[in-house]
Amino acid sequence: LSSASHLSRDWFTGGIGEMTPIEAAAREYLRQGIVPIAQGRADGKRPLLEGYNRLTLGDPRIRNQGWKRATGIGILLGERSGGIAAIDIDDPDFARAAGVELVHVDPSP
Repeated sequence: LSSASHLSRDWFTGGIGEMTPIEAAAREYLRQGIVPIAQGRADGKRPLLEGYNRLTLGDPRIRNQGWKRATGIGILLGERSGGIAAIDIDDPDFARAAGVELVHVDPSP
């Protein structure tokens, strides 16, 4: 897929140290043509990079988001990631009506 298919293991690590699971996931998202966003500021859900919403595939700033200190990963939705959309359902009654099963994810490591 486009410009992300040429990425080596060193693209995230800079050739230093082992790739973290979050870095590996980000690299896989890129391989699939999806822009990954490093999370971890404040409540752990905020992007580490200011201006993250302007990233595009192949943008060198993707690499420099602070992946070693990231506590999570998000993806850029919309046209820049091939038209991906997401629906966040938190209400159990609405989820049942939509035929969706809510799954609790424990954020602690």
